[in-house]
Amino acid sequence: VDSLVALLKKQREDGKINSNIAMISVADGFGIDLSGAARKGFANAGFKLSYDKSYPIGTQDLAPIIAEAKGSGADTFVAFSYPPDTMALTEQSKVASFAPKIMFLGVGVGFPLYPQRFGANVEGGMSLGGWSRDNAATQAYAEKHTEMFKRGPDRWGSQVGYASLQMLEQAVERVGKIDRAAIIKELQTGTFDTVLGKIKLENNMPKDAFWLIGQWQDGFFVGVGPQRSGAAAVVIPKPAWKQ
Repeated sequence: VDSLVALLKKQREDGKINSNIAMISVADGFGIDLSGAARKGFANAGFKLSYDKSYPIGTQDLAPIIAEAKGSGADTFVAFSYPPDTMALTEQSKVASFAPKIMFLGVGVGFPLYPQRFGANVEGGMSLGGWSRDNAATQAYAEKHTEMFKRGPDRWGSQVGYASLQMLEQAVERVGKIDRAAIIKELQTGTFDTVLGKIKLENNMPKDAFWLIGQWQDGFFVGVGPQRSGAAAVVIPKPAWKQ
Protein backbone atom coordinates (compact mmCIF):
# COMPACT_ATOMS: atom_id res chain seq x y z
CA VAL A 1 0.00 0.00 0.00
CA ASP A 2 2.83 2.42 0.79
CA SER A 3 4.26 1.83 -2.68
CA LEU A 4 0.86 2.33 -4.31
CA VAL A 5 0.25 5.56 -2.40
CA ALA A 6 3.67 6.91 -3.39
CA LEU A 7 3.05 6.01 -7.03
CA LEU A 8 -0.37 7.71 -7.09
CA LYS A 9 0.95 10.78 -5.30
CA LYS A 10 3.66 11.18 -7.94
CA GLN A 11 1.09 10.94 -10.76
CA ARG A 12 -1.10 13.56 -9.08
CA GLU A 13 1.87 15.89 -8.59
CA ASP A 14 2.61 15.50 -12.29
CA GLY A 15 -0.98 16.54 -13.08
CA LYS A 16 -1.94 13.19 -14.58
CA ILE A 17 -4.73 12.24 -12.15
CA ASN A 18 -7.07 14.03 -9.77
CA SER A 19 -7.31 13.48 -6.02
CA ASN A 20 -10.39 11.23 -6.14
CA ILE A 21 -10.04 7.47 -5.67
CA ALA A 22 -12.77 4.84 -5.98
CA MET A 23 -11.85 1.83 -3.85
CA ILE A 24 -13.53 -1.54 -3.39
CA SER A 25 -12.38 -4.56 -1.40
CA VAL A 26 -13.40 -8.15 -0.80
CA ALA A 27 -14.77 -8.63 2.73
CA ASP A 28 -12.09 -11.13 3.71
CA GLY A 29 -8.67 -10.86 5.35
CA PHE A 30 -6.84 -9.74 2.22
CA GLY A 31 -9.31 -7.00 1.36
CA ILE A 32 -9.91 -5.91 4.94
CA ASP A 33 -6.23 -5.52 5.78
CA LEU A 34 -5.21 -3.74 2.59
CA SER A 35 -8.22 -1.44 2.39
CA GLY A 36 -7.68 -0.43 6.02
CA ALA A 37 -4.07 0.46 5.33
CA ALA A 38 -5.05 2.20 2.08
CA ARG A 39 -7.62 4.46 3.77
CA LYS A 40 -4.93 5.78 6.10
CA GLY A 41 -2.33 6.06 3.36
CA PHE A 42 -4.62 7.84 0.92
CA ALA A 43 -5.82 10.27 3.59
CA ASN A 44 -2.27 11.10 4.70
CA ALA A 45 -1.31 11.76 1.06
CA GLY A 46 -4.25 14.14 0.54
CA PHE A 47 -6.43 11.84 -1.56
CA LYS A 48 -10.20 11.64 -1.22
CA LEU A 49 -12.10 8.36 -1.33
CA SER A 50 -15.04 9.38 -3.48
CA TYR A 51 -16.23 5.76 -3.35
CA ASP A 52 -15.40 3.11 -0.76
CA LYS A 53 -17.26 -0.19 -0.68
CA SER A 54 -16.63 -3.80 0.33
CA TYR A 55 -18.39 -6.81 -1.13
CA PRO A 56 -18.92 -10.38 0.17
CA ILE A 57 -16.48 -13.07 -0.91
CA GLY A 58 -17.90 -15.05 -3.81
CA THR A 59 -19.72 -12.08 -5.36
CA GLN A 60 -19.71 -12.33 -9.16
CA ASP A 61 -22.20 -9.65 -10.19
CA LEU A 62 -20.09 -6.56 -9.63
CA ALA A 63 -21.83 -4.47 -12.30
CA PRO A 64 -23.66 -2.24 -9.76
CA ILE A 65 -20.37 -1.48 -8.01
CA ILE A 66 -18.70 -0.69 -11.34
CA ALA A 67 -21.56 1.67 -12.22
CA GLU A 68 -21.25 3.51 -8.90
CA ALA A 69 -17.46 3.77 -9.16
CA LYS A 70 -17.79 5.09 -12.71
CA GLY A 71 -20.05 7.88 -11.47
CA SER A 72 -17.80 8.81 -8.54
CA GLY A 73 -15.60 11.25 -10.45
CA ALA A 74 -12.43 9.32 -9.59
CA ASP A 75 -9.51 9.06 -12.00
CA THR A 76 -8.19 6.09 -10.02
CA PHE A 77 -9.94 2.78 -9.34
CA VAL A 78 -8.42 0.46 -6.73
CA ALA A 79 -9.78 -3.03 -6.05
CA PHE A 80 -8.33 -5.36 -3.45
CA SER A 81 -9.85 -8.41 -5.09
CA TYR A 82 -9.37 -12.17 -5.30
CA PRO A 83 -8.82 -13.87 -8.71
CA PRO A 84 -12.49 -14.64 -9.53
CA ASP A 85 -13.44 -11.07 -8.60
CA THR A 86 -10.53 -9.67 -10.62
CA MET A 87 -11.73 -11.51 -13.72
CA ALA A 88 -15.33 -10.38 -13.18
CA LEU A 89 -14.29 -6.76 -12.54
CA THR A 90 -12.28 -6.69 -15.74
CA GLU A 91 -15.05 -8.21 -17.83
CA GLN A 92 -17.78 -6.02 -16.35
CA SER A 93 -15.67 -2.85 -16.58
CA LYS A 94 -15.21 -3.59 -20.27
CA VAL A 95 -18.97 -4.04 -20.73
CA ALA A 96 -19.62 -0.76 -18.91
CA SER A 97 -16.83 1.07 -20.82
CA PHE A 98 -15.35 1.98 -17.44
CA ALA A 99 -11.70 2.79 -18.12
CA PRO A 100 -10.34 5.10 -15.41
CA LYS A 101 -6.92 6.63 -15.91
CA ILE A 102 -5.50 4.17 -13.38
CA MET A 103 -7.07 0.75 -12.83
CA PHE A 104 -5.44 -1.23 -10.02
CA LEU A 105 -6.95 -4.67 -9.43
CA GLY A 106 -6.03 -7.42 -6.98
CA VAL A 107 -4.79 -10.98 -7.27
CA GLY A 108 -5.01 -12.48 -10.75
CA VAL A 109 -3.81 -9.65 -12.97
CA GLY A 110 -0.32 -11.18 -13.06
CA PHE A 111 -1.57 -14.72 -13.74
CA PRO A 112 -1.01 -16.16 -17.25
CA LEU A 113 -4.77 -16.64 -17.47
CA TYR A 114 -5.31 -12.88 -17.45
CA PRO A 115 -3.71 -11.95 -20.81
CA GLN A 116 -4.96 -15.23 -22.28
CA ARG A 117 -8.50 -14.20 -21.46
CA PHE A 118 -8.39 -10.46 -22.11
CA GLY A 119 -5.70 -10.09 -24.76
CA ALA A 120 -4.77 -6.49 -25.59
CA ASN A 121 -7.25 -5.22 -22.99
CA VAL A 122 -4.77 -5.94 -20.22
CA GLU A 123 -2.66 -2.99 -21.44
CA GLY A 124 -2.22 -0.38 -18.70
CA GLY A 125 -3.76 -2.57 -15.99
CA MET A 126 -1.97 -2.49 -12.64
CA SER A 127 -1.74 -4.90 -9.73
CA LEU A 128 0.55 -6.47 -7.19
CA GLY A 129 3.92 -7.77 -8.34
CA GLY A 130 5.76 -7.08 -11.56
CA TRP A 131 8.95 -8.24 -13.26
CA SER A 132 12.07 -6.52 -14.50
CA ARG A 133 12.08 -6.49 -18.27
CA ASP A 134 15.89 -6.61 -18.42
CA ASN A 135 16.48 -9.42 -15.88
CA ALA A 136 17.86 -12.35 -17.91
CA ALA A 137 17.55 -14.75 -14.94
CA THR A 138 13.81 -14.26 -14.52
CA GLN A 139 13.34 -14.50 -18.28
CA ALA A 140 15.16 -17.86 -18.27
CA TYR A 141 13.02 -18.99 -15.32
CA ALA A 142 9.84 -18.03 -17.21
CA GLU A 143 10.98 -19.93 -20.29
CA LYS A 144 11.79 -23.04 -18.25
CA HIS A 145 8.44 -22.80 -16.46
CA THR A 146 6.63 -22.58 -19.80
CA GLU A 147 8.59 -25.55 -21.13
CA MET A 148 7.73 -27.70 -18.10
CA PHE A 149 4.10 -26.74 -17.55
CA LYS A 150 3.02 -25.48 -21.00
CA ARG A 151 2.11 -22.09 -19.53
CA GLY A 152 4.01 -19.17 -18.08
CA PRO A 153 4.41 -18.42 -14.37
CA ASP A 154 2.40 -15.83 -12.54
CA ARG A 155 4.14 -12.47 -12.45
CA TRP A 156 3.75 -11.89 -8.74
CA GLY A 157 4.73 -14.53 -6.20
CA SER A 158 6.18 -17.31 -8.34
CA GLN A 159 9.65 -15.86 -8.75
CA VAL A 160 9.73 -14.87 -5.06
CA GLY A 161 8.90 -18.44 -4.03
CA TYR A 162 11.51 -19.82 -6.42
CA ALA A 163 14.14 -17.39 -5.15
CA SER A 164 13.42 -18.41 -1.53
CA LEU A 165 14.05 -22.05 -2.45
CA GLN A 166 17.31 -21.07 -4.15
CA MET A 167 18.34 -19.30 -0.95
CA LEU A 168 17.48 -22.39 1.12
CA GLU A 169 19.44 -24.62 -1.26
CA GLN A 170 22.53 -22.41 -1.06
CA ALA A 171 22.27 -22.12 2.74
CA VAL A 172 22.15 -25.92 3.13
CA GLU A 173 25.13 -26.32 0.78
CA ARG A 174 27.18 -23.78 2.73
CA VAL A 175 26.40 -25.34 6.10
CA GLY A 176 27.08 -28.79 4.68
CA LYS A 177 24.53 -30.66 6.77
CA ILE A 178 20.95 -30.48 8.02
CA ASP A 179 21.58 -28.23 11.02
CA ARG A 180 18.47 -26.09 11.34
CA ALA A 181 20.00 -23.44 13.61
CA ALA A 182 23.04 -23.04 11.36
CA ILE A 183 20.91 -22.93 8.20
CA ILE A 184 18.65 -20.27 9.73
CA LYS A 185 21.69 -18.19 10.70
CA GLU A 186 23.07 -18.48 7.16
CA LEU A 187 19.72 -17.39 5.70
CA GLN A 188 19.66 -14.41 8.07
CA THR A 189 23.21 -13.26 7.36
CA GLY A 190 24.27 -14.58 3.95
CA THR A 191 24.01 -13.14 0.44
CA PHE A 192 22.39 -15.34 -2.18
CA ASP A 193 22.30 -15.51 -5.97
CA THR A 194 18.71 -15.94 -7.17
CA VAL A 195 16.52 -15.36 -10.21
CA LEU A 196 15.75 -11.96 -8.67
CA GLY A 197 19.42 -11.10 -8.37
CA LYS A 198 21.50 -10.98 -5.19
CA ILE A 199 19.41 -11.07 -2.01
CA LYS A 200 20.55 -10.30 1.52
CA LEU A 201 17.98 -10.18 4.30
CA GLU A 202 17.76 -7.27 6.72
CA ASN A 203 15.84 -8.12 9.89
CA ASN A 204 14.67 -11.30 8.12
CA MET A 205 13.21 -9.30 5.22
CA PRO A 206 14.54 -8.75 1.69
CA LYS A 207 15.22 -5.14 0.78
CA ASP A 208 14.52 -3.94 -2.76
CA ALA A 209 14.50 -7.53 -3.99
CA PHE A 210 11.27 -7.47 -5.95
CA TRP A 211 8.56 -5.19 -7.27
CA LEU A 212 5.39 -4.50 -5.28
CA ILE A 213 3.41 -2.83 -8.07
CA GLY A 214 3.31 -3.93 -11.69
CA GLN A 215 1.66 -2.74 -14.90
CA TRP A 216 0.97 -4.46 -18.22
CA GLN A 217 2.99 -2.63 -20.86
CA ASP A 218 3.33 -3.99 -24.39
CA GLY A 219 2.44 -7.50 -23.26
CA PHE A 220 4.85 -7.57 -20.29
CA PHE A 221 3.88 -7.18 -16.63
CA VAL A 222 6.67 -4.81 -15.69
CA GLY A 223 7.55 -3.49 -12.24
CA VAL A 224 6.65 0.17 -11.70
CA GLY A 225 6.79 0.47 -7.91
CA PRO A 226 8.58 1.21 -5.75
CA GLN A 227 10.28 3.72 -8.03
CA ARG A 228 13.92 2.66 -7.88
CA SER A 229 16.62 1.63 -10.33
CA GLY A 230 15.15 -0.60 -13.02
CA ALA A 231 11.55 0.47 -12.53
CA ALA A 232 9.54 1.27 -15.62
CA ALA A 233 7.69 4.57 -15.93
CA VAL A 234 3.96 4.32 -15.30
CA VAL A 235 1.85 4.61 -18.45
CA ILE A 236 -1.23 6.83 -18.00
CA PRO A 237 -4.03 6.84 -18.94
CA LYS A 238 -5.11 3.25 -19.29
CA PRO A 239 -6.27 2.76 -22.90
CA ALA A 240 -9.98 2.52 -23.63
CA TRP A 241 -11.33 -1.02 -23.86
CA LYS A 242 -11.19 -2.80 -27.19
CA GLN A 243 -14.62 -4.32 -27.82
